[in-house]
Amino acid sequence: MAIRCAICGHEYDATLFQFGRTVRCDCGNVVTLSGGQTIRKDESATRLVLVRHGETDWNAESRLQGHRPVPLNARGRNEAKLLARRVAAERPRNLYSSDLARAMQTAQIIAEETGLEIIATPKLREADFGQWEGKTYAEVQADSPAAFDNWVQSDFHNAPPGGESAAELRERVIAFLAEVIEKHPGQTSALVTHGGPCKYAIAHTLGISPGGIYRYAVDNASVHIIEIGPYGWRLATLNDTCHLRAATITQTTAG
Repeated sequence: MAIRCAICGHEYDATLFQFGRTVRCDCGNVVTLSGGQTIRKDESATRLVLVRHGETDWNAESRLQGHRPVPLNARGRNEAKLLARRVAAERPRNLYSSDLARAMQTAQIIAEETGLEIIATPKLREADFGQWEGKTYAEVQADSPAAFDNWVQSDFHNAPPGGESAAELRERVIAFLAEVIEKHPGQTSALVTHGGPCKYAIAHTLGISPGGIYRYAVDNASVHIIEIGPYGWRLATLNDTCHLRAATITQTTAG
């Protein structure tokens, strides 16, 4: 829930750890932030376990996948199996997934491990990169230098030709997360999605700009946990891939 100045209407984000404070607005009015809450108080925090799908051949080649139905490769399928055990340890009660092939394949393996039914949705899809899908960033920059520069210099607010802007992706993803929070208060929900949605969910939680998403990693088969309580959204886990490394360590030790 946003807090607004009663005089000028300026909006303050109540999720940015501003509870218990007052601020002087630019208009001179004193705004009290202590009364705001982004979600009703529950016995326990509502938790979102965001996971990125396993690797695909296009990931390995650094190609923009967007909405293309690219499947997991052999490594990605193995990653999904290890990821499934990690997700199951969080004891989710709900399992949502992007309806794109690579996410659904990952979600199916998680469903087999957890016994949960997959709820597929296009709202968790990766950004639509339009005419750039299937190309590497280097190829896009070489083929469409003006459009690429415009995209980067706008802090990703402009969309690729025929595609979706960062602002549109962020709005789509955050609106859906809000729906999940409202529908499952006090529960843990697992959401299988893509790099872009994970990055913008984290950016929203931390209150950073779209350009800031490149300051942290969101690897294939990684886990990111957001907790929502009486003081708003809190990032509890970022880019956890220990489940993948632990398997490698075990194999090395055994050999």
